[in-house]
Amino acid sequence: MKYFLLPLALLTSVLTHAQTTFSVGPRVGGGLFTVHFQQVGNDYSKSIYRSGWSAGLAGEIGLGHWALQPAVLYEQGGFKSQMLYNNGRSTYDNRDDVRLQYVTIPLHVAYRQRATGQGVQAFAGPYLGLLLGGRYRSTSDNANDGFHAEGSATVSADPNASSAPGLVLQRVDAGLEGGVGYRYQGFLLHAGYRLGLRNVNSDQYYGLISFGSTKYRTRAFQASLTYLFGFK
Repeated sequence: MKYFLLPLALLTSVLTHAQTTFSVGPRVGGGLFTVHFQQVGNDYSKSIYRSGWSAGLAGEIGLGHWALQPAVLYEQGGFKSQMLYNNGRSTYDNRDDVRLQYVTIPLHVAYRQRATGQGVQAFAGPYLGLLLGGRYRSTSDNANDGFHAEGSATVSADPNASSAPGLVLQRVDAGLEGGVGYRYQGFLLHAGYRLGLRNVNSDQYYGLISFGSTKYRTRAFQASLTYLFGFK
């Protein structure tokens, strides 16, 4: 038992004498957003990055070289995609432009260069995104005909609007984020990458637009600037 109590006592002593810091402040950021999906059949498909931005509130709970960094953000992202396919008579060029709004909650664990929190840091952790809604624009062109459609991105099909084009997505997005940062006094600069692990596509659809059973997972390069007001 004493071999168990000794490291526990040492850990308790470190935590007791370590200086815990708390800080909170506004965050603004931007990024390049897209989705990852698997190739379907012999059709040529690709995802394209689109720009987006975020704003909200971030915090930091620091204990020596380590820190917990939660945030609550309004985020505007989405994706673009292109698919070329041949139906045996002609080749179609389908292009989709989807802009989405989320409430995003990242929770990062950071290792900081200095125990004061200043300097370089590396961070990683999960994120949760809740879809608020969005808009899409879809076009399909070939030598003979094509179509153009615009509408809302929602989280459930509207049974009373079956004649209107729409895009239905999952409510929840989730995955991992990681990157590097630098803090100078109250300013905290982050640059990182988002790896979505949850399929955001839905098999529901109405009207003209559906991504079928293809699995779409979020990808993003992001940067943010936070100003933290600290207190003990």
